[in-house]
Amino acid sequence: MKDITFKDILATVVIVLIFTIIGVLIFIEIPEKNKEILYPIAGGLLPTGTIILGYYFGSSFNSSKKDDTITTLSNNQK
Repeated sequence: MKDITFKDILATVVIVLIFTIIGVLIFIEIPEKNKEILYPIAGGLLPTGTIILGYYFGSSFNSSKKDDTITTLSNNQK
């Protein structure tokens, strides 16, 4: 089984936070003054979520695993 790293936990927390904020914006009535605070937070987190998803489902994550495999194999040959 894969070791869970801080990076994995942080990515999960950010994605859950993004979905929570989206849910709050859709389903809960927010006072007008609080919307001024929530919109910039959501605006900052959404691109971060896109980057996280792009990393895990894109080629960067698999490339990182490949690099780790190559390093492990090269260390075993010494």
